[in-house]
Amino acid sequence: MFRWIIFTIVILCLDYYAFQSIKTVTNKKTVFVIYWLLSITVLLNLFYNLFTFNDSRGLTQPLMLAFGLEILSVTPKFIAFIVLFSEDVFRVVKSTLNFFLKIQNLIYFLIEGLLLV
Repeated sequence: MFRWIIFTIVILCLDYYAFQSIKTVTNKKTVFVIYWLLSITVLLNLFYNLFTFNDSRGLTQPLMLAFGLEILSVTPKFIAFIVLFSEDVFRVVKSTLNFFLKIQNLIYFLIEGLLLV
């Protein structure tokens, strides 16, 4: 049961991170509601099929469909996560370098100003 809680948390975090790209594209509340309804419905469908799974029959078609829908739902979100996260890492590195370069330029100008006086 604990692994399904971790799986749910990871999927919901991935959903939230991908949702940030949806928020930048549009401001319509209906798009937001549809996004979350689809995401949560697919996840609940997977859990329903997993928890009502009967081992004696093997993998059933509804369970395979639930797995397929989850994979279909998560794949674009994971791709968006990779793109957005790499952009965030780039921004952090760029901001850090700019911060230290500004400090270095400030020190350089202060020393140069003192030498001219």
